[in-house]
This record gives sequence, C-alpha cells and structure tokens, in this order.
Amino acid sequence: MNTYNLYAYDEIKEEDEMSAEDKQKLASLEKELKELRILLSDLTASRDMLKTDVQEQGRAITGVIDRLSLIEGQMVMNVPACAVPAFSAAVTAGLLDTPTGGSLDFYRVLTVLHPAGLLLSLKEG
Repeated sequence: MNTYNLYAYDEIKEEDEMSAEDKQKLASLEKELKELRILLSDLTASRDMLKTDVQEQGRAITGVIDRLSLIEGQMVMNVPACAVPAFSAAVTAGLLDTPTGGSLDFYRVLTVLHPAGLLLSLKEG
C-alpha cells in the first residue's frame, strides 16, 4: 500500500469546481438538449397529424373506389325491353361479338339504327 501510495484512493476528494469555460459549455449543452426535446416533441405531433391525414385520405379513396364501382355497374346493364328488337336484329346480323353488358347509350343507338334499316346495311357495307 505504501509502495504504490494506494492510501490516496481511500481519501475522498472534493470535486474541483468547474471552470467558467466548462460552465459555459455545460449551459450550452443543456440549452441544446432542451431545444432538441422541443423539436422532437414537435416532430412527434407532426407525425401523428400526418398519420391521421393519411388514414383519412385512405378512407376517402376507398369511398371514391366504391362510388366508381357503383357507377361502372350502372353503365353495364341488361338489354332494356324497348331495345330487344334492335338488339336481336344486331345479333342476328352478326354485328355484335359480345352481345351482353352494353350501356344504356349503346342500346339507345341500336334502337335508333334498327327502324332506319341501318343495322343490316352496316354489315353489308
């Protein structure tokens, strides 16, 4: 113990007072830490708002897709009763390769062309 002066480690030394420069550095680090904590808090709030916004947009997109599917479903329909004669004539003439699933406008055009005899002349021409 004496040879290596190990008794010195038994003594409790008072910590040396910090220098003015060290105090300034510590104050600067504490200020920076406080600013970083505020920034982190703001970023967390921003992240939460963005997450909520993305979820709301996802619900809106799902709603639009559902509405679009409904609209598309209305565009394809069965042959209306008023268009059956014109539709049958077009199928008989071989003018339709996919005779089902037309839109209302399609059936209207057939209905107008049929009485004018244009369905047969389309095939022949």
